[in-house]
Amino acid sequence: MRRTIGQLRVVIGEFVGTNTYASAATDQLSKRARAVFYLTRLGIRILKQWARDKCPQQAAALAFNTALSLVPVTAIAFTILRSLGSLDAQSRLSDFVANQMFPGMEDIADRIEGFSKNISVGALGGVGLIFTIVTCYSLYSYVERIFNDIWRVGQRRTMVGKFLTFYAMVTLLPAMASVSLYWSGVFIGGSTAARFLAPLGIQVLGLVLMNKLLPRTNVNWRAALVGALFTAVVLEAGKFGFVRFAKTMLLESYNGVYGSLGLIPLLLIWIYASWLMVLLGAEIAFAVQNLRVLEAEDRRSRGDEPINGLLAAQLLAVVAAAHETFGKGVPKAQLVTDFGLTADVIERIVERLKKRGLIADVQGDINGYIPGRAANTITLDDVLGAFRSSDIELAEGTASDALRSLVSDLDVARKKRTHGLTIADVLPLAAAPPPSTKPL
Repeated sequence: MRRTIGQLRVVIGEFVGTNTYASAATDQLSKRARAVFYLTRLGIRILKQWARDKCPQQAAALAFNTALSLVPVTAIAFTILRSLGSLDAQSRLSDFVANQMFPGMEDIADRIEGFSKNISVGALGGVGLIFTIVTCYSLYSYVERIFNDIWRVGQRRTMVGKFLTFYAMVTLLPAMASVSLYWSGVFIGGSTAARFLAPLGIQVLGLVLMNKLLPRTNVNWRAALVGALFTAVVLEAGKFGFVRFAKTMLLESYNGVYGSLGLIPLLLIWIYASWLMVLLGAEIAFAVQNLRVLEAEDRRSRGDEPINGLLAAQLLAVVAAAHETFGKGVPKAQLVTDFGLTADVIERIVERLKKRGLIADVQGDINGYIPGRAANTITLDDVLGAFRSSDIELAEGTASDALRSLVSDLDVARKKRTHGLTIADVLPLAAAPPPSTKPL
C-alpha cells in the first residue's frame, strides 16, 4: 500500500509539475515499475511538447506543401532511378511509393506515377526544371525548420549546409530504397515476410535519417531510432485502418459530393495524418534524448533559480578540462546534458563570462566553447566577480547591524578562501571527450 501511494505521488507530481517525491519513490520500485513510470513521464513530456510546438497546425501546413510537391518530388526520385538503369528497382520503388503514400488510392497513384515518369529535363525546359527544384527545396526547407523548432535549435544551417543535406536526402534515399527493395526480393523472394519487412525497414531507415540529419544539433542514434520505429509502426497501423475506413465510409460520402474527384480529399486527409505521425516521432526522439533536461526546465521555470558564480566556475572548469585534455571545444548541447540545465540558462552564464573575456564560442575544427585564456590565468575571483550582481544582496535600510556584519564576514571569508585559486586548480579529475561530430 505504501509503495502504491509513493507511485501515485510520482505520477501526480509529474502532472502538477513537482518532483518532490519522485527520487525517493522510484528508487524503491522494481525494474518493471521504473520502466512504466519512465514511459509515463515520457508520455507527459511528449504531450506538453506536442502542444507547445503546435504540431497539428504544422502538419496541416506540411500537408499543403506536400500536395503541391507530390509530382516534382516523385519526378526527381524517378529521374535518379532512371539514371541507375535498373528497371526492376524502379518498378519495386514505384510499388513501394504507391503503397505508402496512396494506400487504397490506386487511381491517384497511377496518375502521379505517370506524370512523374514522363517528366524529363528536356521536356521541362529551364524554367520548368527550376520550378521543380524550387518546389522540392521549399518543402524540404519547411520540414527542416519544423524539426529545428522541435529540437529548439536557434542557429540555422547556412545555405550551403542546407543544400548539401537536401541534395544528400533526395539522391541517396530513393537509391537506397530501390536497392533495398531489389535485394530483398532477390534474397528473400516474394514471401509475406519480405513484402512486409522490406518496406517497413525502408521507412525506419528514412525516418532515422530525418530525425538524425534534419535538426542542426547532435541527435544521438538511439533517440532517432526510437522515434523512427514508433512512427513506422504507427504509419503501418494507420495505413491498414485508413484503407478500410476510407473504402467503407468516407469514399461513399465523398463520391456523392465530389464524384470522380472524391479521392482527392482522401489523399489530403492521409497526407495530413502521415505528417502528424512523423512529427509525433520527432517529438518522441527529442523527449527521449532530453527528458531529464526538460523536466529540470519545468522546475526552474516555476522556481526561476538564479545563476551564480559557483555554477559558472563549474561550467568553466569543465570547458577548460576538455580543451586542455582533448584540444576541443564543448558544445552547448553537451553542457545542457551534463549539467541538467536548459539551453537558456547555459547561454546566460556564457554571455556573462564572454563579457569578461573568460570564455569564447568558436566554430570550425574546434567547435563549441573554449576558455577565453589559459586556465591558470583565470582566477576564481574573476569568475565570481562576473556574477556578483546576481548574488542576493541586502537592501539599504532593511537589515540589522548584526546581519550586515555576518554578510560582511562571509564575503571576507570567501575572498580569503578563493584568493590565488585559478580554474586550473579546480579542473575535474577526468573529462569525457566532447562529441567529434558537428552539424552542418
